[in-house]
Amino acid sequence: MKTVLARASQQLDFPEILAGRGRRLVPSLAENDQHADLLMQAAGAMADRRWKQAARACRTFIRKNPRHLPALEMLVQCQWHLADLEAVIRTAKRLLRLNSYEPGYLLLRGMAYQALGCCGSAGQDFQRAMSESKNPVFRQRVSAAIEILDEWQAELVAQLLALDDAFDIAFSLDPVTACRQRGFEFSWTGNDGGSRSPQPTWESIQGASKAN
Repeated sequence: MKTVLARASQQLDFPEILAGRGRRLVPSLAENDQHADLLMQAAGAMADRRWKQAARACRTFIRKNPRHLPALEMLVQCQWHLADLEAVIRTAKRLLRLNSYEPGYLLLRGMAYQALGCCGSAGQDFQRAMSESKNPVFRQRVSAAIEILDEWQAELVAQLLALDDAFDIAFSLDPVTACRQRGFEFSWTGNDGGSRSPQPTWESIQGASKAN
C-alpha cells in the first residue's frame, strides 16, 4: 500500500494541488471566523509538518464549523501525509458534498482508493476528475494518475489470469465485464476525452499472463 501511495505522490506532487489555495484562504477567512485561533494553530503545525497536531486542531475547529471548506481541505492534507487513507476518503466525500464541482477532491479521493487497492473506484474518480476540469496542468496530472493505475491494474489482471481458470475463461469471452466484476476499471473502457500515451491492451495483458 505504501509503495503505491509513494509512487503516486512522487508522480503527481499531490496534495500540493490543494495546499496552495488553502494557504491563501486561511488568513482571510480566519479573521472573521469564530475559533479562528484553532485554524491558525493548524496552519502553523502544517508549516512545521506536525501533521498529527494539525489534524487535531482541524478536527476541533470542524466540530464547531462543519461546513468550513478550507478547514476540511487542511484536514484532508494532514490525513494524506499521515497515510490515513480511509479518513482521506471520508473527508473527500464531505468536501464533495459541499463543493461537488471541485475535481481536485476527486483526484485526491481516487489516489486514496488506488492506494487501498480499490481500482474500480479510483478509475471512476480519475475519469470524472478529467471530464470536469478544463485546466491543462491539472488534466496532465490526472492523466499521469490514470496511466499509473492502468499499468498497475494490467499487472494484477495478468497475474490473476495465470492463477484463476474461471477468470481466464470469462476474460476471453468479455474482458470488460470480467474485469469490472473483479473490481478493475481501465481508462480505455471509459470516455473521458483525455490524451495519454499508449496503454496496455487486452492482448498484451493476456500475453503477460502466459509469461507468469
